[in-house]
Amino acid sequence: MKKRFVPLLSLCCLTLIAGCNNEPTSLSSVFSFEESSESQESHPSRIDAQKLVSDRALVKWEGRYEYKLGDLNTPTMVYLYHTATGFSIDFYGTSLTVGFYHYLNEKETTDIYYDFALDEETLPNPVEGRRFSLSKDKMGEEITLINGLKEGHHHLKCLKMNEAIDAYTGITSFQTDGYFYYRDEIEDTPRLKFLAVCASGGSGFGSLGYSTVSKTAITKTRANSSSLHAFNYLTARRFAADIHFVATSGWGVHYPENHAIPEILDYCGNTPKNSVSAAQKTGKWDPKNYVPDVILFNIGGNDTGNASFDVNIYKESVVQMVNKLRGYYPKAKMLWTHTGSKAGGYAINALTQSQAISDGYVTEVVVPNVGEGETGEGTYGASNHASLKTHLDIEHILVDTLQTKFHYQPTVDDISFEQFESFLDQ
Repeated sequence: MKKRFVPLLSLCCLTLIAGCNNEPTSLSSVFSFEESSESQESHPSRIDAQKLVSDRALVKWEGRYEYKLGDLNTPTMVYLYHTATGFSIDFYGTSLTVGFYHYLNEKETTDIYYDFALDEETLPNPVEGRRFSLSKDKMGEEITLINGLKEGHHHLKCLKMNEAIDAYTGITSFQTDGYFYYRDEIEDTPRLKFLAVCASGGSGFGSLGYSTVSKTAITKTRANSSSLHAFNYLTARRFAADIHFVATSGWGVHYPENHAIPEILDYCGNTPKNSVSAAQKTGKWDPKNYVPDVILFNIGGNDTGNASFDVNIYKESVVQMVNKLRGYYPKAKMLWTHTGSKAGGYAINALTQSQAISDGYVTEVVVPNVGEGETGEGTYGASNHASLKTHLDIEHILVDTLQTKFHYQPTVDDISFEQFESFLDQ
C-alpha cells in the first residue's frame, strides 16, 4: 500500500504539505542489513525536511501527527500533539540523535517528558535513563538518545508521556553514524489498532504519583504524569497494538462547550491554548488514515461537574459522538468505560435507548474508581487521580473483556508495579 503524499500547496510559513497522513506500521525491524542490495547512498544517514514524510517511508509516526514547512522562526517538522505520539525507526549503526522542537509559552515552567525503548525493550520502559525531558529553556535541541551500541541493526520507539496542552512538541531530524532503513508497509499493516477517546483519567494525569495517605497528598506535575502508565495505553500494549489518543484533561463530551472532545475528532491535535478553536487550527485528520479495531471511551466526568450541565444535551452528545465514530469505523469494538459515576450512568442509559448496546456496537465496562481496585485499594495518584496500581487493575479488566467477549489474545507480558516503584513521586 503506497503512502499518500499531499502536494505542496504553498511556500508560506508553516504550510501544511502532508498534514495528518499516518499509516500503521509495526514495531519489528523491517529490512535486515544483509537483505539490502541497495547502495548505502540510497539509505540516508540523516532524515529531515521532506524525508520526514517521504513517499517511501523512513519513519513510522506513532499517533496523529502533522507535517508543516517552517519559516525564518520555526523549523520544518512533524508536530506531535496528543499524548503517546512519537516515532518508531530502524537504523544500522551505533547511535541515534534526534532533533526536537519544544515550544513553551511564558507561563510554562516545567519540562515535558518522553520515554523510549531500544530493540527488544518495551514501553513504558523500566530501564534507567530511557525516560528524558525536553528542557523548558530550549526551543530546539538535538538529543543523542543512544550511543555506544554494538554496530548493527537497531530499532527504537519513542513516545511522548505528557498531553497536548502541556507544550507544542515536534521532530525536526534524525541522525545516525550508519544509515536508516525504509519501512515495509506490507509487513507492518496487520497489527491491531486502538483509539482512546478520553479525558484525564485515561491519559495518565498524575499516574506516576503514589500515596496511601489521601487523594490530594501529591500534586500533579508533568514529571508524575504519563499516559504510558495509564490503562488505555497499557491495554493496547498487551495486544502489541498501535494506539492513537484524542484526549485532553478537563475536556468532556459536551461540557465545557469550549472543551468538547467530539469537536476535535477530525483534527490532528490540541494545543497549549487548550480550546476547541485552537485545536481546529491544527491540520484536518482523515479518518481513513487510521482505522481502529477497538475504541476505548473514558469521558464524561467533566461534563456532569459543569455548572451548565443539562442531562438531555449530554445524552444526545454521547449518542452523536458514538454514531459519528460508528459511521467512520463500523467494524470497531467500542468499550464505554466508567466508574459507576453519574456520567457513566447517563451515557449508558442514552446508548441503551439508542440501541447501540443491544446492537452490539458498544460494550459497557465498569472499572475501579480512584483509590479502588483489586490491588489499588487505598492507593492514590496525584491530584485525585488513579495510582499506577489502579491503572493496572483497570487494564486487567479491559484485557479480560477483550479476550472473553471478542477473543483477542494478549501477546505481551504485563508490566508490574514493582518495576516502576522507583520512578514514582511518593
